[in-house]
Amino acid sequence: MLDIIYHDQNLLLINKPNNLSVQKTKDYTESLEEILVKYEPLLTSVPRWGIVHRLDRQTTGLLLVAKSSKSFNYLTTLFKKRKIQKTYLALVEGVLVNESGEITFYEQKKFPKKGKIRMDLNAQQGKLVQISFQVIERLNNYTFLKIFPLTGRTHQIRLAFQKINHPIYNDPLYGQICANPEIGQFLHAHSLEFFGPKKEKFFFQAPLPDFFQSKLKELKSKIWNKYS
Repeated sequence: MLDIIYHDQNLLLINKPNNLSVQKTKDYTESLEEILVKYEPLLTSVPRWGIVHRLDRQTTGLLLVAKSSKSFNYLTTLFKKRKIQKTYLALVEGVLVNESGEITFYEQKKFPKKGKIRMDLNAQQGKLVQISFQVIERLNNYTFLKIFPLTGRTHQIRLAFQKINHPIYNDPLYGQICANPEIGQFLHAHSLEFFGPKKEKFFFQAPLPDFFQSKLKELKSKIWNKYS
């Protein structure tokens, strides 16, 4: 069942749940691509079933789908020109000292003989990654953040915070400890903002999933108990 945030004749905006792969693979029983085609059979005539960007399987939140080839071309052009503003929410390990900052580096895909594809730092042959962030709240030995990616690289946010020694909490691939692999990284695509072809402004938000909200409440209660 799709959690649809918005739809019209051109767009479909989905709040992607955890543990749903966007692309069909042999590792998982069902993908978002397959669910979309069942929901809207006409998407078979649109490139990539209308999916103009992707989220990792255990990253939740907003995902844009184009309902026609014309819309697909328009939205992919916006992404390429960095005309779509994306905001993520994340819980990272450790306490970030600065209230805000930027992370810039180059990454390249690594194909291990066993296990999942991952990204590694590579200043010579890699692709540029640019990310900025802003602290929302510090919670014991964790930091709750807003993240603003300027580029669109695979695993870029997850690798960025590993790079500065503050990996996303519970990240099974880039974190030091993953206490709950069934949930994975606490990373949520929270908002999207862009202009349509008629200069109409679109702004969407998706609420944090329950497991993420529960973790934040748990950390806040620990702070309260510490000083009560």
